[in-house]
Amino acid sequence: MKTLQTSVREAYLWTFGGNLARQLLSFGLSMLLARFLSPSDYGTVGMVAIFTTILTALQDLGIGRAVIYFENADSAFSTYCTVSTAAGAVLSLGMFLSAPLIARFYAMPGLIPIVRWLSLTLFFGGLRSASQSMLTKRLLFQRLTFIEAGSGIFAALVAVVLAWRGFGVWSLVFNLILGSVLNTFLVLHAFRPSFTVRLDLAAVKRALAWGTPLVGSTLLWSAYDNTDNLVVGKLMNNAQLGYYSLAFRLATLVNERIGAIISRVSFPTFAALQNDKPEVARHWMSVTQKAALISFPLLALLAVCASDLISVVLGAKWLPAVLPLRLLCVVGAIRVLTPIIVNLLPALGRPGLAFQYTLANAIIMPVAFYIGCKTGGIVGVGWSWVIVFPFIAAYLTARAIALVEISWGAYLKNLTVPVLSSAAATSAAAPLLYALRPGLLRLLLMSFAGVSAASLCTLAFESGRQLLPASIVTFLSDRLARCMPLPMRSRS
Repeated sequence: MKTLQTSVREAYLWTFGGNLARQLLSFGLSMLLARFLSPSDYGTVGMVAIFTTILTALQDLGIGRAVIYFENADSAFSTYCTVSTAAGAVLSLGMFLSAPLIARFYAMPGLIPIVRWLSLTLFFGGLRSASQSMLTKRLLFQRLTFIEAGSGIFAALVAVVLAWRGFGVWSLVFNLILGSVLNTFLVLHAFRPSFTVRLDLAAVKRALAWGTPLVGSTLLWSAYDNTDNLVVGKLMNNAQLGYYSLAFRLATLVNERIGAIISRVSFPTFAALQNDKPEVARHWMSVTQKAALISFPLLALLAVCASDLISVVLGAKWLPAVLPLRLLCVVGAIRVLTPIIVNLLPALGRPGLAFQYTLANAIIMPVAFYIGCKTGGIVGVGWSWVIVFPFIAAYLTARAIALVEISWGAYLKNLTVPVLSSAAATSAAAPLLYALRPGLLRLLLMSFAGVSAASLCTLAFESGRQLLPASIVTFLSDRLARCMPLPMRSRS
């Protein structure tokens, strides 16, 4: 019989391996799409995706996470399926009817049919929510990996063919709808749903009482996380939003996708370990370091290679995305760590802290985006991320540190190797920017030099041949810790 530790390890391996393969294939397919499509095509779909993303936070009323959290979720499974499906249907209908208002907001009547078709994704999301959560609860990530990779890659392949045949923006719309339909069908086949007209009201009340702060937190997070797109689309145009959306997507492929892999498994793991605080702290530090070891060097290398990557792979028409991409890579190093903490807090019974963090973002970041866009366009929006977001993330980290009773020094020391590996990647790749002419050869050589340097640095530390004495590492961590805000004591 598998132990929890073995199941968790297998869940991480399957989730990471499957998502890595999926992301590599999806990245290649998305680059093909970008070559066939124009920045305005991406921007047009991005305008609508803002609303679908925000409403996705409400599509199951938090039922999905409640299924994972509560031990007796099986007995109320029919109720959870019914409620989440009904919520998805209501939201889908609401977005369908709101299509003229969304089109009027952007002064683009052509958005109406796109909004109505994409509203279907909300219904399918609610339909599969409870079944998908049961697969997650049982750590059946092998099945989930095949389901999501298969549906996502097949939909992207169809979209590439459509774009090649000249369907333009509709190739992107069909990609999103087909991916959602296939994902739903396969999830329901893997874990059959059941429905009832006699709802277990006690189970619904319990789930809503526990999940409402999480729903509010997710809704606010989706709102602020899409406000930058909303501001760019409203104040500028769909072409500029296309450049910004591409830059954000490239940065997301490195940081949020890897962070999402770990976060997806970490929530049920934290929930299972919630009564063992030292083990929770150990697991938090472990997944944080692993996420940073992968993300930090790749983000640093992406920032260095941005101009060559975009010009070689996508063409000169996408070059305005280079500087926003570099700025988003910088803030991405922080953004990869915060989802882990957001999963940690509700698993320990403190979803309100995650809500407070998201509320701060929802209030502060939209103002920063507006000011940045008015003063510097999409580059100004990138700078608003870099300047403002780290302070809010530091507050979130401080609350988590106090909750699990560790120190800032221990947290920062845990990130020493990822930071030094990133510095090694940058130091190896950056000189080639000045030594070689732009193009494919320089891109390949910079990538090879950066990956090699980061790998050697990581191996040196992991094997005990440390580049800095332990006393210096500790000293630097302590110095950094004194620059950070003191953790607030949590109430018992």
